[in-house]
Amino acid sequence: MAEVGLDSVRDLSARERWGVTMELHRLAIVTGLDPASHDSGEEYEVLFDALDELGLPALGALSSDPNLILVERNPRLFDGENDKVEVELHYLHFSEAGTQALPVLGGTLYVRFATSTREVESNKDRAGDQILLHHKYDAADPERASLVSPHQGGMIRTYETVRTAIVDGLVDMNYATGGAVAIECQWIVDNIANRVNVDGNDNTWPIKGEEGLWRCSVADFVQLDRASSEKGRALFHFEFEYNPDGWQPEVAFIDDRTNKPPKGLYTEATYAAAGLDYPGIKTVTKYHTANYQQFFQQLSEYDPPD
Repeated sequence: MAEVGLDSVRDLSARERWGVTMELHRLAIVTGLDPASHDSGEEYEVLFDALDELGLPALGALSSDPNLILVERNPRLFDGENDKVEVELHYLHFSEAGTQALPVLGGTLYVRFATSTREVESNKDRAGDQILLHHKYDAADPERASLVSPHQGGMIRTYETVRTAIVDGLVDMNYATGGAVAIECQWIVDNIANRVNVDGNDNTWPIKGEEGLWRCSVADFVQLDRASSEKGRALFHFEFEYNPDGWQPEVAFIDDRTNKPPKGLYTEATYAAAGLDYPGIKTVTKYHTANYQQFFQQLSEYDPPD
């Protein structure tokens, strides 16, 4: 029976940054392996036997420091001893890409944040009120003196801050019922990419905001395991952008004489009472929705597509 010994003095090291341990290297020695137990006759198979031994920490395991996650296990055969394998165990801080496993059941989803700016066009001020302009023509203007002084809606171009929440994580696919990992990865992308949050106030979801204020702008993946049976693994990268005005687009009536919105446009709440068939300002439901909190908890529970 094989035995596992941990923390050989050789190659035991760590890296600290600003008082926080960011990286840890441990060394395990697995002895008593049987290289002759494989029909293939390939001696390298004993390397994977060592990784399967009880007592060897599994990928994703935490060290005694809860910030450190085991992300790599590198086995090497001892020279001249084909029943003995040393395994380098590489732990990284949870903030490093590729350390977080999804779904995070019973744990805390690690989210990074970034900010940028973008130029936007709007007919509203900071309070959300329509921008209105008024001009009185000079009586000496022969072409304009007889015209009614116009009220006109204004359009402005300005910059707004864009907040982006970033989530990286590993997803294990279980497609024993059929299907390929690429198809299932695509299923995940289709069910989150370009969708706005439907339940952003759930306290278990770390990205706060009312419904419709967050949109998944990026959902990328890289296949790490292209196994043809049982399961596969992929590294996902998600980005969510925040819009304080909501992501569903708004359209306003434009006066074709001025190419600007006129004064007094009726909203969706007031147009019917005014006897109009349609509002002058309308929010269009364009984006599909997703419950982000449920999505990240249920990644491994969906039915694979046909």
